Amino acid sequence: MKKKIILACIVLLALSSGIVGVVHYQGKADQSKADTASQVASTKMSDLTVKNVKLAELMAKSLPTDEASKDLGIILRPTLVRFTAKLLDGAKPQKADVLLAALSTMGFTPMPTVKQRIVLGYTDAKNQKQYVVTYIEEQAAQHIGKYKAGDMLEFTAVHAYNYSRGPGLMIIAFTPAQ
Repeated sequence: MKKKIILACIVLLALSSGIVGVVHYQGKADQSKADTASQVASTKMSDLTVKNVKLAELMAKSLPTDEASKDLGIILRPTLVRFTAKLLDGAKPQKADVLLAALSTMGFTPMPTVKQRIVLGYTDAKNQKQYVVTYIEEQAAQHIGKYKAGDMLEFTAVHAYNYSRGPGLMIIAFTPAQ
């Protein structure tokens, strides 16, 4: 009973702040701990609006702020973000269990097909070169091969969760950067 009350308080707090679930990752998504959130949330891709962001700022805001939270994954209400980054590595096979669990928990529709990842480069606030591994939706993955490592592209992505390495991003579209 005490655990249910604590979980209910966490869910209410999370909903009021825009965070919709907290999952302790142990190799795979622990779906059972986020199930309560799925009962109160639903996100349609068609309802999302794109927010232009700088990838370095998104990365900095998405990292855990203390040692105690570094093993927690925070499921967010999915948002669409657009940013410019350098393609460092094209599409390669990648399991997407964590991403799909986060999107499913949020009632995200339509559910994407995701089987690959890409690597993007950016420069952080300290002017250091950094990289981030992102998921790429299957239709977008079919077209990323037209570009080569080093090309600057403008990406549109679904931001689904945060974890110890930054944001969980799924690329859905891209164009050459202006």
